[in-house]
Amino acid sequence: MNYSMTWSFAGPDGRALFRLVEVAGETAVVWLRVDNHDIYDS
Repeated sequence: MNYSMTWSFAGPDGRALFRLVEVAGETAVVWLRVDNHDIYDS
């Protein structure tokens, strides 16, 4: 499952898409895209 987060609503805006995975018994983050809100258009 992919997740998203948003920051800096005042601007410039930012958005990141990520996935949580397990690596050697530990939870890790795999960053899929980090950019602005236009990342959903591509």
